Amino acid sequence: MILALFFIGSYLIGSFPSGYVIAKLFSGIDIHSIGTTQIGAANVTRQLGKTFGALSLSLDLLKGLIPMTIVYYAFNQPMWVTSICGILTVFGHDFSIFMGFKGGEGLTTSMAVLFFISPSRFFLFAPFAILSVYLTDYVTIGGIVQFWGYGVACWTTGEPMAAVYSTISLVTLALIKQIPWVLKNPPSQFMNPSFLASQTDPVASVEKIIENH
Repeated sequence: MILALFFIGSYLIGSFPSGYVIAKLFSGIDIHSIGTTQIGAANVTRQLGKTFGALSLSLDLLKGLIPMTIVYYAFNQPMWVTSICGILTVFGHDFSIFMGFKGGEGLTTSMAVLFFISPSRFFLFAPFAILSVYLTDYVTIGGIVQFWGYGVACWTTGEPMAAVYSTISLVTLALIKQIPWVLKNPPSQFMNPSFLASQTDPVASVEKIIENH
């Protein structure tokens, strides 16, 4: 019963649409209707600027860190339980119950989860991820570098399997949310602040399927 409460609570915390709330509160706009229509920090930054983007980024990070910290340190749960809670926060961010099971891409919250599980492996590949973003001007490329570098490092150095399984789960979520959509909307197109995603794109289709079930 206690595990169910941890898991449900983590999903609900992850579901808090921080980017949507920030955009509505400070600018009076619906971030889910402009740009890429995602509610994460990337779209908030492109539409509202770096200040609001940084605020959204911070809240998205906290959504991953807070549940894991409470479960691991306050309730002394094992890492496998803690990692599931982290994954559920990302799932909540991607498919928020407060947004009709729509949401963001989950990259920022995923990074918080990976950092919590193994900070040393996270920081090992962070410079390469940052360099990838700098060279390509594409945050998702940096995320891919961080994901795979982290996962391989955990696997080869004997990190607890919770880290490996978490990486696989988060990569799967990222693929579901991003790859089909990116194939149709290249970075050169959606990095433009005036870009508006089609409501019939693959991501929207996936969200509609989930919403209908």
